[in-house]
Amino acid sequence: AEALADPTGPYLAGEEFSLADATLFPTMVFITHMLPKFEDAVASPAGEAGPRLGPRLSAWWSHTSNADEAAKRVADEIRSGLQPWEERGRWDAMLYAGARDVAPATLFDKILSKEIPSEVVFEDALCLAFRDINPVAPAHILIIPKHRDGLTGLGAATAEHSAILGHLMVAAA
Repeated sequence: AEALADPTGPYLAGEEFSLADATLFPTMVFITHMLPKFEDAVASPAGEAGPRLGPRLSAWWSHTSNADEAAKRVADEIRSGLQPWEERGRWDAMLYAGARDVAPATLFDKILSKEIPSEVVFEDALCLAFRDINPVAPAHILIIPKHRDGLTGLGAATAEHSAILGHLMVAAA
């Protein structure tokens, strides 16, 4: 969106509010509500653009959320719909929005942090594969995610983990 935003603004397609603004603005209101719940937030709940927005989107968000009266009404309406969910704990079970991974570090965390040495046979951005120190087969390889995100064992797996579990299966193949 940053590359497509009109540099002269103040809206995404130039001087006039457009379908692009009407589409992205409600999403940004939701983002500014949700991402502060996560540790790596893009924008603050007060409506100020965070460091992850490029200069064009930052300028657009600042103008649209602070100077455009119709957009401000839309934002207020969206936030008033989110508030009851907030009060009922809608986000509490969502990992990092409410729930936190508080399990102690495991042996695998120590291997990932290089506290414990391992013989790595494969590594990518998402997983690490290494030889078992007590192999029970000629090719006994362990494959673990680099970011556990609450996945401390298969019993802790949720639908949110399906992508990483699938990636681990592909890496094993």
